[in-house]
Amino acid sequence: MPLSFVRGDIFLSRGRVLVFGANARGGAESDPTFTALLDRYPAALASFRKQARAGRLPPGSAWIWREALPWLALLVVRDRAGSATRPRYLEDAAQQIARDWPRENIHTLALARPGGREEWPALRGVLAEWLDASPLSVVVYEDHLPAVRAAEPWDGAAP
Repeated sequence: MPLSFVRGDIFLSRGRVLVFGANARGGAESDPTFTALLDRYPAALASFRKQARAGRLPPGSAWIWREALPWLALLVVRDRAGSATRPRYLEDAAQQIARDWPRENIHTLALARPGGREEWPALRGVLAEWLDASPLSVVVYEDHLPAVRAAEPWDGAAP
């Protein structure tokens, strides 16, 4: 399915998995969406941080937390907190999702825009290249608007 691009609150998504960019050191990002993520998924982020600091999550990997609904996925797309999002890392993580979604039982993804506005045009192309042709339904939240529910392709259907 082609990617959908929306503006709204990713935390109101009805997708099975909420996806965010993260860094290989497991450090907290200085972003309001990531701060909200810390508030909602503290155990998941503690587990991610522990694995990242142990070197088990290399750049370009995708990590999934299934102990909450919706599930959480963190894509390791930066070397450290505050550093640039690397297109090659995003490409590796997107390839992993495109390859593994049936085995992981993932059908709907709500993805927060990885990286800053200046990086977004190149990163958007990477996502489109690897996920557009997939049967996976992906909504990319380009801008976080708290408390605003965005229309998603799976509205009215079970995710």
